[in-house]
This record gives sequence, C-alpha cells and structure tokens, in this order.
Amino acid sequence: MGMRIFNDNRAILMSAFMKVLLYNAKYIKHLIRPLLFSILPMVFMLIHPNFWFGYRPLKMGEAAVLSIKLSDQKTGSLSNVEIEVDYGIVIETPPLRISESREVNWRVRVKELGAHTVKIKASGDTFQKRIIASEKQFKQV
Repeated sequence: MGMRIFNDNRAILMSAFMKVLLYNAKYIKHLIRPLLFSILPMVFMLIHPNFWFGYRPLKMGEAAVLSIKLSDQKTGSLSNVEIEVDYGIVIETPPLRISESREVNWRVRVKELGAHTVKIKASGDTFQKRIIASEKQFKQV
C-alpha cells in the first residue's frame, strides 16, 4: 500500500520495498522445514504413477504420434528423416517437420496385434524402435 501512496518519495518507496523483501524472506524461511520434510515422499508419489500409467501397449486400431527429435550433433536435414514400418502398423500422415525443435512427427495406427518394428533412418544412420500392440494391459510386478 505504501508503495502506491508514496511512489514519488524514493526513500519511503525503498523502505517499503525492503520490508516486502524482508517479510517474503521470513515467509520462505518458515516454509523450508515443511518443504524438506515433504519433498521426498512427494517425489515418490509423482514418479511411481509414471511407471504404472506411462507405458502401456497400444490397442488394435489405436493411433499414436511417433516423434523423432534429432540431436544437435547430427546436423542432417530434417527432410532426410524417414521411417519404415512392418505389416502391423500403418502410417496415416506425412511427416510433420518442426525445424525449430529439430523434430519430425508421424501419426501411426496399429492394425494387428503383436510386437512391431519401426525403422528410423536419419543422417545415414538406422535405428529401430519396438511398438507393442495388445488387448491386455501389462502386469505390474
């Protein structure tokens, strides 16, 4: 409040600003102990669901976006990135090339159950990625 009322007086303005900083520092000091106490359980509570829900097989007929991000060391052109899929996967869209993030995206759809291989060709190198299609969820062990 004092910052708005006395904005033409620099001394009062700086005094009010320093009080705001001091009270914020006191507030943060009081929050440090509960934060340190709760950070470790929170990390486990946020990471564990990713292992449970983050990875699952695709269902038959389900579409997914296949994203490829090129590293800066491989300075090849984005137009030279290609994928080859086996019989159980269909490529639905042409490649979407995002040059700012050096990323190429395709939408693929599973047409048969099983483990399928996607071959990625970029800058003369070939990489393989497995896509699993199943009607059942993976069991958590």
